[in-house]
Amino acid sequence: MLWNYKAVNDNGDTINGVINCTNKEQLLTLLDKKNLSLLSCHKKRKYFNFFAKKTLNTDELIAFCQQLQFLLQAGVSLGESLHIISLNASKKNNNQAMLHIFYKDVSGGLKLSQSMQKFTSTFDGVFINMIRVGEDSVKLDLILKNLVNYLQQKEQNIKKIKKILTIPILSFTVIIAVASFLLWYLVPQLTGFIRSFDASLPFYTKALLSLASFLKNYGIFLLITFLTTLMIIKIMLKTSQKFHLIWDRLIIKLPLIGDILYQTKLSRFFYCLSTLHQSGHSFADSLDISINGLDNLYLQKYMKIAYQKIIQGEQIADAMKKILNIEAYAMIKIGQQSGKINLSIDSIQQLYDKQTTDKIDKIEPLITPVLTIILGLLVGWIIMSILLPIYDVILLID
Repeated sequence: MLWNYKAVNDNGDTINGVINCTNKEQLLTLLDKKNLSLLSCHKKRKYFNFFAKKTLNTDELIAFCQQLQFLLQAGVSLGESLHIISLNASKKNNNQAMLHIFYKDVSGGLKLSQSMQKFTSTFDGVFINMIRVGEDSVKLDLILKNLVNYLQQKEQNIKKIKKILTIPILSFTVIIAVASFLLWYLVPQLTGFIRSFDASLPFYTKALLSLASFLKNYGIFLLITFLTTLMIIKIMLKTSQKFHLIWDRLIIKLPLIGDILYQTKLSRFFYCLSTLHQSGHSFADSLDISINGLDNLYLQKYMKIAYQKIIQGEQIADAMKKILNIEAYAMIKIGQQSGKINLSIDSIQQLYDKQTTDKIDKIEPLITPVLTIILGLLVGWIIMSILLPIYDVILLID
């Protein structure tokens, strides 16, 4: 939270400024460290977050980091760099306005990381913390380079997940659409005709007619229930941390896709940890920031347990044993024993990245044939259930 303050120093000079703290007591403590006596203060009015649903996409974030890195390496000050980028930025999604706010805040004495906290829907905790690390260590250009790699790696992981989910989702949609049309529209029109046969109907035809009747009578109710359930889940994920934790656990326990998601998140986690540690941050601080950047509460919970064990003196490998697979556990144990923990973290990230790619490459070729078989069996069952009784009647007539 940002606070505006008015204070006086030992020389009697009045100083106005902005500081990031949680409450007034912390503000007084921070000012006391600077030998300043508080005169007045108030919470900085939050900027209306017009950008809440109009965030920068990954490509725009990468372009921003690359441009800022180039200007800083060329010797341009941070404030002037932000001004130049804002002048050349697109007005799409109010990007230009947001960058101009960065420029005004930095020119006014605020850190870039503090200014970014106004736009948490665009910049996640990991991004803001890495910028803060760069500002504190005066290595912002190096951090920006690492951020570009981090964002590219994150985008690659997202594309991997989309790659394996797109075909099943489209195929499943087609299956549901075809089945709904046949059961909801076509079969009910033939029901009276089929039931008029004197011959007894086979069990698969009876099952089809019962299912068609059920969908006709309760289909709307089922659809409303489904949409309501989705809405409740969405609300619960935002309001209940306990429910969110259970949901995140279920996600990474799903067959096939759950393991891929788990490894993808760990790959991203270890990449972030390595980047922060290489930037001069302590391992404990790097670990803390990386944990807070995890977007899975179940995984985050166990990482926090491991973090507490590590700061209490337990070996890193032993603290993370329940989280890592055998190969990763061996790598981090060797890295700690040899004093090359950062190299082992890099190797673990590459290991999880490779394992994810290998699993996707194995699963992807199987998805289309399996779904095609399912669709074929469904349509075949419906057609067989309708046509065979009709064929039997034709034989009787002959």
